[in-house]
Parts: sequence; C-alpha cells; structure tokens
Amino acid sequence: MYALLLILLLSIPQGSVSGTTREVAFEGFTIPVSTFWKKTESAPGELRYAMEGSLGGVRLPPLRIVFRRAGEDLSGLRASEILRRLHAVAVRERPDGAPGPRLKIRALERFGLNFLIAEFPIPTQGEDSWEVLAVVTGRGKPLIFSMQGPEPLLRSQTPALRKLWGGLRPLGMDLSQAGETATGTASRPASTPARKAQELSGKFREERIDVLELQVPVEWKRRTPRSNMRLGEFEVPGPGGTATLAVFHFGPRSGSIQANLDRWKGQFKDPRNVVETKVEGTPLETHWLSIEGTFTSSMRPAGPKDPVPDTRLIAWIVKTDKGPFYFKLVGPSKTVGAWESSIRKTLLSIRQP
Repeated sequence: MYALLLILLLSIPQGSVSGTTREVAFEGFTIPVSTFWKKTESAPGELRYAMEGSLGGVRLPPLRIVFRRAGEDLSGLRASEILRRLHAVAVRERPDGAPGPRLKIRALERFGLNFLIAEFPIPTQGEDSWEVLAVVTGRGKPLIFSMQGPEPLLRSQTPALRKLWGGLRPLGMDLSQAGETATGTASRPASTPARKAQELSGKFREERIDVLELQVPVEWKRRTPRSNMRLGEFEVPGPGGTATLAVFHFGPRSGSIQANLDRWKGQFKDPRNVVETKVEGTPLETHWLSIEGTFTSSMRPAGPKDPVPDTRLIAWIVKTDKGPFYFKLVGPSKTVGAWESSIRKTLLSIRQP
C-alpha cells in the first residue's frame, strides 16, 4: 500500500499534497479548502468539490468532497449519533454480509466548535474506497463533512485535511482565537459569538426593501432612516448595546464592489480580524466583510463624532440587475458578534422576486 501511495504522490500535482488552501464562506463558517479541490455543481445548502488523480498513468475515480448542514432528520441528535448513523449508511450493504468495521472517532475543539472525525473503508464502493467523515457542532445545525474516494488519493490529502481541521471556524473569527483539546473537553468562553447567538430567539420575519425580499431576526426593529441616503434602517439590540444596520442603494453605477469594501475598511483605525470573502450558496451574488477595531468614520449624521473603540462591522453587498444593495451593520463588538449566525440566515434568504 505504501508503494502505491508513493506512486500516486508522484502522479498528482505537488500542490495538492502540500496543503495549499483558499478560504470560502459557507453556512456561517469560514472553510479552508485545498486549491486542488475543484468546485462542482452543488444542491442548495451544499458545497461540493472533486479532486482527480492517477496511479501508474491510470486515472483514478475522483475524490468527492461535500459540506452540508444536517437535515431535520439528524439535527436533533448528538454529534456521535449522527456520525454513527452516516457510517452505518455507508457500510450497511457489505457484499459478504459481515458487520462494518468498528468506528474510531477523533474529537477536538477549536473556536468554540466541537469536531468529531472518523475514517473508514467503504467495501460497497470498491476494495480501496474510503471515507473521511466529520460532524461539527456549536454553530446552529451540525455541519457535516464527507470525503469519499480511492484510499491512496484520500491519503494524499492529509495535509489539506490538517488545514481544514485547523482553520474551519465561525465566519468572522480570526485564526488567533483558536483553542484546542484532543478530547474535546475544553470549555467554551462564555463571551464567544456562538454562545451569545444561542441566547437569542432564533425567530425571523419577512421584510421587503425595494426589490429585495429577506428574512431578519424578529428582535431587529425597523425604523425611519436617519439619513435620506439610506434605503432602510434597523435597530439591532444586543449584549454590548445597540447596533445599527443601514441599507443603501445608489443604482447600477455606484462604484465597484472592491472600492466600497476598501472604503469601509478605511473607516477603522488599527483594524483586526478582517475577513473579506464572496459568500457561497446565496441566491444572489453576495460579498462579505467583517472587521473589528476603532471606528473612525466621520460621516454625518450616522458617523461618530469621536473614534469609537471595540466596534465591529459586518457588511455585505448583494448584486442585482438594478445594481448592488449595500448592508452595513455597525455597533459594539459583542452585539454584532452575537448576531453573526443569524446574519448568515438572512443572507441565504435574500431574493429578488
């Protein structure tokens, strides 16, 4: 087997073994994925990739890689039970009728998330077919990760998987905020956004802003905009005090998306935990920015008169055939962070009928 693996490693691009990654946003998470994983057609609520390789000049079946949230049939179960049920589905039809192999589970905790990870052979799909399966909890419905394919090709992805387990985190959280334990028993800080978000109602209501329909948390109070430049405005309560969500639309010619993202970043002194990404899985093309620091915008009437420390901004830009719509949430870091998971649901709900 090791000889086969060596041949394989010499048959695929070196970068696919080195662990080179890019970060994507999906379902409220920042996910580091290998640059050699090629995105494929995905169903709603899923993120799919494939990776090809060859062995001795013969092309192998591709690895199939899927990220998805647990469905209603699984979301009420403990993570270990979800893992065992998915494992049972994968191996239940063994040709010899024998029970599947005992499942060995690795547990760890990072960024306030709990990971349960297992790998096992899948005899029904071929002698050398294996699967890596993971269930990630601590952020709404469990996130399920699956990688299936030829064992040598799967083993070649060990560096990429290390990057995945080491960097998968709640959207907007910086890598420096990681804490880890091999048993998954480390306590979660009470002030993390994931814990605060769990204290909210989780209920949403329908809103319409110009041509857009969306769902927002019921706690967000819509009010008359304080500036005629704003298309809409919401008062957002939270543990750190009130934040404000402002919505803007300037027509089809309102500057590039990058120019607006850069302008928002320029409103912070000593910025930290900056996350800028294109969001995957949304009905309309959406770009995301999260940043913390001292807010120094001098715009009137909304901008502060003096710099405001410990401020966080989460903003997103939604492209439509009428031009981009700009959503900008600014307020105390604790408040904005508490709503991050809910914001992800809002992003997924935005549509142009």
